[in-house]
Amino acid sequence: MSETQKQREFMERRCPHCRNIVTLERVSHHVQTDHMVNEEYITWNEGNGYEMWECPACHGIELRSYFWADMIEPQDIKYKTLYPSVSKIPLGLPANIKKQFISALKVRNLDANAYGVLMRRVIEMACEDKGATGHFLNEKIKDLAAKRGNSSTLGQCGRPSSKSWERWRTFKSWRVNRERTSNS
Repeated sequence: MSETQKQREFMERRCPHCRNIVTLERVSHHVQTDHMVNEEYITWNEGNGYEMWECPACHGIELRSYFWADMIEPQDIKYKTLYPSVSKIPLGLPANIKKQFISALKVRNLDANAYGVLMRRVIEMACEDKGATGHFLNEKIKDLAAKRGNSSTLGQCGRPSSKSWERWRTFKSWRVNRERTSNS
């Protein structure tokens, strides 16, 4: 059977990218096979297999690996997802924050802006849960850092580095000078 005549394979499951339950298509498959012989001269084949599946909704790719041997039944093969890496939900999140965190993960690969907004909401909820005070998020983070005694790392989160400020000032002065010369 030629490459173009290969039978297409499909599998229904949740896409790890867009989180929709869809019928994924296997677009690539490769098995590294070794011929094995034991001390009793019994022979078998075994190896590592790799599959690439594509989502029809978001066109995201999932790469899976598995170990295969002649004596293993197909239904007993254990698959491991290599890509995308599985996002782990932090332990100890209250139920309402966990729900928001999962919502953010669902849009992570679809819309970066929506993901940023939702993750900000998760951080705000976590600050609220820990009793942080302040009007703005960076103030709440600094308050938490002061309460926990972690001002060296956590407190720096809500503040841009001096390098970023220097770049902004340079850009701003360049833009002002450019506007002055163009108006002359």
